[in-house]
Amino acid sequence: MGRFITLRGAVDSAMVQKTLSAVREAHQVSAKVVILDLQLAQSEFGSCYDLANAVAQMGGSVERTVAYISKPLTGNGVLIALACDEIVLARDASIGPVLSDADLKPRERSVFESIAIEKGHGKWIATGLADRSVRLIEVETPAGKAVKTAEEFVEFEKNAQVLRQETLKEGGSAWVVSADLAQRMGLSRLLCESRKEVALAYDLSEQTAADDASFKEATKPARLKVEGIINQRMYVALRRRLLEAQNRGCTLLFVEIESTSGDVAASASLMDAIDRFPGYKVAYVPKVATGPATLLIFGCDELVVGPDVVIGDFPADDQASPLAEAAVQAARESKFPEAVVRGLIDAREKILIVKGMVNPALRGYKTEEELRDPEVAKAWQVVSVAKEADKEWHLQGGAAAREIDLAVAVADSLQSLGTIYNVPGSVPSLEATWVDGLVDGLTSPGATVFMIVLGLTCLYIELQMPGIGVAGLMSALCFVLFFWSRFLSETANSLEIVMFILGLILIAMELFVFPGFGIMGITGMILLLVSLILASQSFPWPTSEGERRILLGNILQVTGSIAAFIGIAITMARFFPSLPFMQRMMLQPPGTTSEEWAEDIIAGNASPGQEWIGQVGIASSPLRPAGRIRLDGRFLDVITAGEFIEPGRSVEIVEVFSNRIVVRAVPSTR
Repeated sequence: MGRFITLRGAVDSAMVQKTLSAVREAHQVSAKVVILDLQLAQSEFGSCYDLANAVAQMGGSVERTVAYISKPLTGNGVLIALACDEIVLARDASIGPVLSDADLKPRERSVFESIAIEKGHGKWIATGLADRSVRLIEVETPAGKAVKTAEEFVEFEKNAQVLRQETLKEGGSAWVVSADLAQRMGLSRLLCESRKEVALAYDLSEQTAADDASFKEATKPARLKVEGIINQRMYVALRRRLLEAQNRGCTLLFVEIESTSGDVAASASLMDAIDRFPGYKVAYVPKVATGPATLLIFGCDELVVGPDVVIGDFPADDQASPLAEAAVQAARESKFPEAVVRGLIDAREKILIVKGMVNPALRGYKTEEELRDPEVAKAWQVVSVAKEADKEWHLQGGAAAREIDLAVAVADSLQSLGTIYNVPGSVPSLEATWVDGLVDGLTSPGATVFMIVLGLTCLYIELQMPGIGVAGLMSALCFVLFFWSRFLSETANSLEIVMFILGLILIAMELFVFPGFGIMGITGMILLLVSLILASQSFPWPTSEGERRILLGNILQVTGSIAAFIGIAITMARFFPSLPFMQRMMLQPPGTTSEEWAEDIIAGNASPGQEWIGQVGIASSPLRPAGRIRLDGRFLDVITAGEFIEPGRSVEIVEVFSNRIVVRAVPSTR
């Protein structure tokens, strides 16, 4: 009997109590070996000393304590590893430095040395880690090997026959003990690449690697459900819920996945967000997680599946290899075999089933690339092929997921899942808020087209009827909601908003300041089009087939909306002038009736007000460049060609187009 206890994060008093409680629980079930899986962050010396002292005193509770170091262990957490009876490292792991820019205090150094000596690791390892200035030399004599400091070596050489000497650590630098050096010097009992290997090395059952005593007392569980098509909107909404769970103090997060499709980039971002969640994460796939949804599993620490589950079938494309590397990095601290992770994400990988050379009962999975390493090839023998190269891979059934060590257990319901992790009652779900629902609705294709068409139509009406009115406010509201929803979805930022506003400014200048259809109008329309497209996607330029499809969809969506607006604008220009309420709101030329004016427009005759060209009025307000003039007893809204005209100045009408009247100052005569 044995138990794993994972120590993750910074060591504090709560971790000390939690570890002691887990050890007591292991003792109650007659566990002989307690394996501390050390995944520690930088911690205070006092807390690490308390835990190391407690670990060193565990002899009465269990027969043996083992420190398993699967990744570089630095800082004061090294003291906890030295307090164990035995140390096991992964091949890429290391021990140290304890302090990179200073030495330990004398009292702290003495603690390191006394614990290392007490546990039989040797004073030299503690001295080298605790003192940057010391130089360590390995010496070989007819009596055996030993490690001495440079000062000790001077005296030792006088009285012993030194056959060989080698400097292990130079003076004046922090020390990092690699896995190979630790094994060569007898500090590490053996090298193991996974918890399963550690369990088998100590004659424990494979299930021991999955059972973790440190999480039997999880009191703040939560459930996050990922269902349907994974896209940028879902990623942002779920990330908000992850933050909510973190603020609640959630220590055990169940990520329930039910998805067969989605955006690869959004899925990768969600995997990273789950991976960075500080609590323990358990992926639960009751039925299916295929395609991009497969990535989410590897953001978690372990996987529980349903009996009829289907996992895999990740799409094969150019992004598969870097995504597989990202999944491996996210899963490095978890219980997923690296080769299996690569095989499920990258169809080009060939996955081989191997057995240990020393212990044939030990089975594992390796890629061809891994087996090219002479050290790895020397330790493993190929048994068969689990997955051929250039072929998508999927797992059918819970038994298959368990067989390749991808899943730690099979659960046919949420209640069964809670039983596995000793969580009583129902697990509270992290539900979507009204903001999530509103953003999701506003970013849907139908709402997007509606807001763009309505916003442009209201803007067109406002330009036909000058002054900030209902149409102008409606247009502003549409585009504010459009960019607000994209901003919360993290597809739009300040760049897209600035481009949109700049586009409106350029079009307004083209209409009112520099009449005619020229470079400003064209540039403004391009900026509007590009800003609306970029605000609907999380990437500036597509780099994969999936992103190219998203870009094409956004282009069709925006251009289709603009085409619909153009059709509406043409209809309005042709028929609206004949409506009574529109006649009262639009400018009419003098000497004509409303009916005659509407008939002229429908017939395609000259724009209304052409008779005004050449007439002279008086500026009744400053023209900067827009303002009002008085002509034959009536007031007209006009605009200049850019010049400023003070009130009371005579002005001449030089152009009339639709409701735009352009004037210029009449030269004064003396």
